[in-house]
Amino acid sequence: MKKTFIGNTLMMSLALFSCSSEQNVTVPVRLNNLVNTGCKASLSAKESRPDFYQNEMGKTTKMTISADAKGIVNLKITDIKENCGVREIRPQIDSQENVITIILTPFIEDPSMETDCICNYDVSFNLSNLSYSNYHLKVYRSDYYGNYNPSMPSYEGNVILTPNCQLELELK
Repeated sequence: MKKTFIGNTLMMSLALFSCSSEQNVTVPVRLNNLVNTGCKASLSAKESRPDFYQNEMGKTTKMTISADAKGIVNLKITDIKENCGVREIRPQIDSQENVITIILTPFIEDPSMETDCICNYDVSFNLSNLSYSNYHLKVYRSDYYGNYNPSMPSYEGNVILTPNCQLELELK
């Protein structure tokens, strides 16, 4: 009788353990609803009015993060300074566990094209498949070929996503 009880207890424990050790399937973070403004303001050290040039060059790049009650996270990055030949900013997302990496890549038809002007660009997009949690966020600016220096992020820090929250961060 004692052997049967121990045997049954052991079998039940194994059954419970096998159910609880089932691996969770993680869904990758998705980027959607990408919107680029194009060039908002063209600046040239030689051709722009000095006061306008200094004012626009003094604007810092900001990122606003807002999460709604349905779990959609909207990111808007404003006043990204790039060459006037850039057509759009293409963000790329990588997420692993609670680390989100965003790489902002300027798209230009001919990277060898030289211009004497800079534009301010805005880009916004949504991220889905995120849970409300604490994330380590890294934002990088790449060159036209997608290359960036991993030791020099434009922003790195922790962000806490909660329903109906809004955060504003400054990028280098």
